[in-house]
Amino acid sequence: MLGVIPKDATLTKAASTINAVIRTQAGAKSSEYTVKGSAKDIDAAILAAECSTLQPSCAAKLGAALGTDLAIAGELERRGSRLELVLALVDVHTKQRMRSIHQTNAANADMKKIARAAYTRLIGGDLGELAIEANAQQGEVLIDGQVVAGLFEGHTRIDGLVKGSHMLAIRAKGYRPLEVDVTIEAETRQMLLLDPE
Repeated sequence: MLGVIPKDATLTKAASTINAVIRTQAGAKSSEYTVKGSAKDIDAAILAAECSTLQPSCAAKLGAALGTDLAIAGELERRGSRLELVLALVDVHTKQRMRSIHQTNAANADMKKIARAAYTRLIGGDLGELAIEANAQQGEVLIDGQVVAGLFEGHTRIDGLVKGSHMLAIRAKGYRPLEVDVTIEAETRQMLLLDPE
């Protein structure tokens, strides 16, 4: 458990609450996982790494240093009156994101409840797939801030996404970046029109 990093200092307490709940759930007797490293050890490793824990390569590097097989990393950000939480589960050995979730909540919501729901979705959530068709022929496709695929002839398919809300972004040469919320079901299709630059 690398933890949730707040995007600004006003969210430090909320991020700490989320981290404590997720550490407790991951380390519970009923969990198939164990938590390695103290919160102090993890904080020191993150500061020394000088990289974003949401990037799979960084999360894998930190997880390896802590002797883990999997790492959970996240970010908490305020957008107006809402809080956005992104959590990713990374395989330390393959350096690949296995799953991620994006959750939007009211800023005054119960952080403990948010953390329990987010962890449950991340670890045990049902999976779906996303088929994308775009007017850009080539480009990068990001889910919850991570590059997960590329557009080829304006199409791509992404499997293994946790059902529910995610932030979908496309970056393509000659077009303005596009960012939209998408809800993943068993099979979700998304047509996107990017604006030319």
